[in-house]
Amino acid sequence: MAKDRDMPFVWFFVGFALFIFTRSVTFIPLAMVIAPLFILRFLRTQKAVKGILLTLLGFVASLTISLWGLYSFEGKLFSLLFNTIRSVLIAIVLALPYIADRLMVQRIRG
Repeated sequence: MAKDRDMPFVWFFVGFALFIFTRSVTFIPLAMVIAPLFILRFLRTQKAVKGILLTLLGFVASLTISLWGLYSFEGKLFSLLFNTIRSVLIAIVLALPYIADRLMVQRIRG
């Protein structure tokens, strides 16, 4: 069993590993319900800036993995650039509700 100090990172990896299966060919419907719970739990256990940055990184990584090769172009550099920019933009949009939740919970709790 993981120690208490390691649990947030277990939540991070489980949440984003499950999130990969919400966007890929190997779609798992239950992952759409469970992944956000782990991601929210992780984000709420971190300091605001650290949690937000790690959450954005997790979304970028999981989207890059799950959507890789969706669009393929002749130039490999252009494909890499396009897929990376696409993943970053989608990650920002998907992370906004989590960021808003983290900032609101912080203000409500005082």
